[in-house]
Amino acid sequence: MFTARAFAVEPALENSGPLDVSVLTVPGLVAEVGDTTFRYNGRSDAWEAYDINNTVIGTGRSEIDLNGAIVQIENQAVHGDSFTLKKTSGEADRISFLLTDGRQIAAASNFVITPNR
Repeated sequence: MFTARAFAVEPALENSGPLDVSVLTVPGLVAEVGDTTFRYNGRSDAWEAYDINNTVIGTGRSEIDLNGAIVQIENQAVHGDSFTLKKTSGEADRISFLLTDGRQIAAASNFVITPNR
């Protein structure tokens, strides 16, 4: 129903230069995105995204869709450049309401409450 998911970008120390990375989150899907490592493959001229099991979960030249977050990289990279997208713990100002329709709320009670007259 709610999420406070945010991400920190941690570039590798051995990168050829700074990377300009932005993350666009998709409400309702962002809670499923975990820590992800991105590596630039100069042979294919594309970024590859890996999950914690080192399985490729996305590829792209300047934009990678992680089905909950869209990662955009603006700078020119060199083969082997990498960065990690790490989820950060939430704070109250980052809480997002995930439901998009009132029918998604389920409520039940053993008691019926009526106003006193």
